[in-house]
Amino acid sequence: MNHRWRGLAVLAVFASLPALAWPPFAPLRDIGGVPQPAKPETVRQVRTANVVWANYPLIRRDFPSLAPLGDDEIDAWLVRQAVVSRAQAEQTEFNTSIQTGDYEGKAVRPKDYGRGLVVDTGAGLIDVKGAGSDNPRYDWEDGDPRNGNVTLGEAMREDLMSELVEDVVRDAELDVKVVRNYAVIDTGFDVIHRNSARQEVGRSPAGMLFRQAHTRFEDPQAAHVADRGKYYLWNQAKSLTVEKVLRRYGLSSEGSGRAPGAAEGGVNIQGTMDGAILDFGNYVARDRFEERPVYHFYGTEPLLAPGPGFLQPDPRLLVPMAQWGAFRAGHIDSKADRPWVYSHEAAKYIAERFRRGDKAAAREAAANHRRNMLGPVKAAFRRRAQLGCKRALDIVLP
Repeated sequence: MNHRWRGLAVLAVFASLPALAWPPFAPLRDIGGVPQPAKPETVRQVRTANVVWANYPLIRRDFPSLAPLGDDEIDAWLVRQAVVSRAQAEQTEFNTSIQTGDYEGKAVRPKDYGRGLVVDTGAGLIDVKGAGSDNPRYDWEDGDPRNGNVTLGEAMREDLMSELVEDVVRDAELDVKVVRNYAVIDTGFDVIHRNSARQEVGRSPAGMLFRQAHTRFEDPQAAHVADRGKYYLWNQAKSLTVEKVLRRYGLSSEGSGRAPGAAEGGVNIQGTMDGAILDFGNYVARDRFEERPVYHFYGTEPLLAPGPGFLQPDPRLLVPMAQWGAFRAGHIDSKADRPWVYSHEAAKYIAERFRRGDKAAAREAAANHRRNMLGPVKAAFRRRAQLGCKRALDIVLP
């Protein structure tokens, strides 16, 4: 099989390490600053973890004590921070057996963190997505159990989408920060997929996403609502500002559906209290948007209405659909699009190489996958800048 992500035909050669975020996001540095209630959690170190990709410049900036270390030494430090909850490690219903050891740091679970923890490494904080649940269980939502796991392909897709969105934000000169990722981790065990009858239907390599620690946005006006998720989405005005810019590039935060009982679609911009955006797993790319009312994820009044001037992607800004679009026109699903499928294909190959002890091949495949996905976007932005085209911001918001 000709695996596009193995680098047999790399589309463009760019440095595999991204630039630091513009404007830079300052991470939370004190675990005491995690919003309360935050529950201390007993965690176990995953002994089979490997680094798939790491943002070494960002790590050295955010963790000054690590600045003198080489990349290999930072990798060794990163895998020591790959932790899972004790409850996750003690079951094999939702994942294969996890080889664990003692962890020297501390961890807390912020409120409403289903599969994430904030880890105090002693050198600074890491927000770990994929660290397991405090109660792995069957609690069906959209066909998936609340099992605490993240597939490696999902972690890779979200990391790529995060950098794509940051590139767009920088290109558009939008005054919005992006919560960046430190690393993508292969855990060495598998997620077990089950259907509604609790029958096993497949397995995928499990992964983790290490992110900058942050304080989630909370809307005090939504404090009375029963669905706590309303807290964490930016309000309609702020969400619309970001969504309009994204749409000029062919991106949207609408890829995860709507709140129960609401109309189809839903702008889903999640952010922090200090003006950064995060959680990009629901973002999708389209070359044209269906002309219909566009709502906030929890809203009842349209943010965008159909009619003359309905916001569509600008051909001068459109991200490459060959890497980022859907496989079928009109089929919008963040868990079935090209970056999802390509990342899961790559993840399978990468995990196999790690398990065979061929770390060099695994890391090379990961680097090539990133180049194939992000290279064309970065090349397009650079070409437009070199040709002296008008500022992207003038195109986005004329």
